[in-house]
Amino acid sequence: MRHIADLQTIPAVGQRTATELVDAGCTSVADMHLPQYNKMLTSAQRIGLLYLDHINEPVSREEAEDVIEFIRYHISSKFEVHLMGSYRRDSSTLSDIDVLLFHPSYIHIPTPRPSALDFTRSRSRGKQPHPFNTGRPTVAQRQNSPLIQDVVHPLEAAGLLATPLMAGPRKWQGVALLPKKVDGAWEEVGVRLRDLRAKRGVYRRLDLNLAPMKSRGAAMLALTGDVDFVRSLRVTACKLGMHLNEYGLWRWNTNVTASTPSASSTSTSPPSSSSSADEDEEQEQKETEDSEGMEDGFWELIEGENEEGIMRELGMNYVPPDKRNFRFLKGSKRGRPRKGR
Repeated sequence: MRHIADLQTIPAVGQRTATELVDAGCTSVADMHLPQYNKMLTSAQRIGLLYLDHINEPVSREEAEDVIEFIRYHISSKFEVHLMGSYRRDSSTLSDIDVLLFHPSYIHIPTPRPSALDFTRSRSRGKQPHPFNTGRPTVAQRQNSPLIQDVVHPLEAAGLLATPLMAGPRKWQGVALLPKKVDGAWEEVGVRLRDLRAKRGVYRRLDLNLAPMKSRGAAMLALTGDVDFVRSLRVTACKLGMHLNEYGLWRWNTNVTASTPSASSTSTSPPSSSSSADEDEEQEQKETEDSEGMEDGFWELIEGENEEGIMRELGMNYVPPDKRNFRFLKGSKRGRPRKGR
C-alpha cells in the first residue's frame, strides 16, 4: 500500500494506474523512469513525472502575478485576465496558477446536460466535475476555440507554455516556464524557446479557463473555491431544486408554453459571430440532442453574472473570497430564498 501511495504523488496517476505499476514490479517514483514502467503511463502522466520536482513546489504570489502580467502582454487587450484559486482566497502560496479569461465576443452559455436534472435528486449531489472541461474535443472545436487560437497559440509562441496536460476549447491545463525580466523587459523569446527545448528554468502548473461574459459570477465562484465551499453551494442549490455549475445557477422549468424561452433567462442565446461560433453551434446541437427524451421543460438561468446574486438566490449572505472555506459556511446562511423568484 505504501508503494501505491508513493506512485500517486505523480500528477494524473490514480490508484488504478499505481496498482497496475506495483503489480508489474514498480516500487518507487524512480522506477517509473524505467522503460518497462514508463510505457505503462499516459502522455499526461509522463509529463507529470518529467516535471515532478518543479510542479510539486509551491507557487509564490509574485510568480503567479508575473505569469498574469506576461499573459496580458502577449494576448489581445480585449481579454480580461484574472488570477483565481487560492490566490484569490489570499493564500500566501499556491499549488498551481489558475487563470480565468473573458472576452466580449465569447457569450454562449451551454445548457446543463440532462443528467443535471437527475443530479438535483441524487444522493451524490455536491460533487463537482472539473470546471470548463468538455471532455475530448473535436478537431473543429480546437480550430474554432478562441482559447486555443487567441490565447494558447500566442503563449506557446512567446515561450510561456511548455507542454499541455489537456487542451480543450474552454480549458487548457499544462506546465509553464516562469517568465523573467531583464533590465525591466521580458527576456527575448528566442532565449525562452531555447530554455524550453533544454528544459532549463523554473516550471509550474498552469490552468487557463475561458468563460462566457454572462457567466462571470458563476465562473469566479467555481474557480475561487475552496472545494468544500463550492460543494456546499452546490448541495444547497440541490436542496432548493436548482443546479449550480460554472456557468450559472439554474432551475428546471416545467411551465412550457408555445413560445421559446427568452435568451436573457436561458442558455439559448445565439452564439457570437467570432471564431467560436462553429464550436458553439456544435455544442448547442449536441446539448439539444442530449435533452431529447427528458420530461417537458427547459433549464432557466436564474443568475450567472454576479457572485452576490448567486449567493442571495441560495439564501446566503455574500462570503468574500478570503473566507470561502468550510469553517465560515455556517455563519453565512440566512434562510431560504423567496418563492416565485
